[in-house]
Amino acid sequence: MYTDAKKDILDFLDLIHQLYQRSDIYLASVPPETGYFLHSLIRLTKPDVVVEIGTYKGVSSLWMARALKENNKGHLYTIDIYEHSSPEEPRGLLKGAELLDFVSLIDAPSVPNGLKICRQMQLSVDILFIDGDHRIEPCAADFLCFWKIVKKGGLILLHDTNLESGWEGPRFILDCLESKVNEKYTYKYIELLKKGEAGLSLIQKTEDSPPRIIPYLAYLIYLLRTKFRFWWKRS
Repeated sequence: MYTDAKKDILDFLDLIHQLYQRSDIYLASVPPETGYFLHSLIRLTKPDVVVEIGTYKGVSSLWMARALKENNKGHLYTIDIYEHSSPEEPRGLLKGAELLDFVSLIDAPSVPNGLKICRQMQLSVDILFIDGDHRIEPCAADFLCFWKIVKKGGLILLHDTNLESGWEGPRFILDCLESKVNEKYTYKYIELLKKGEAGLSLIQKTEDSPPRIIPYLAYLIYLLRTKFRFWWKRS
């Protein structure tokens, strides 16, 4: 039995290694270090419900589903509009890795359709992984709307929080959490950043009410400041 389990793990790691040899996978999916982190987090916390926004080719889904299988509990609901891929690709990968039983693929915009589906299933989310549309408005919408179905004490992961990733939305969320309008709240988060990498942040939901996201005018000002920061870094 031990030999069979060892072979099963090695087969999975071999599949992951093969996937990362593909340029479309390596450049646009979570890097191996992030995949290992997602896997370890799920193994340690043993969640019942995990929701992922942004499936793409299904690499991050593989990492998380593998952890759920090893836990022998829990289910992953992954949401994407599959603008640059097809749901059949991640479905095929998950089926080939014998992980499809632990995953439901939702082909819909995260807000409002994906959220509506999650509400209809009455999901109470232990871990939310936001890695979808990284522009400011869609990212803020994902964060605020799905906040409501995350359990108190649950975890929210934001990918690409480093501005060097080229995206503004995840950083915008963290800047809002740090703003004075949210000082009365006790949101806990850790930035897992390293210069030159995409960045990942871990937020624990300790308040039922969502943090305040700054008004539209302030959003425009923030956007201009962000553009200036990009220009300053590149000049």
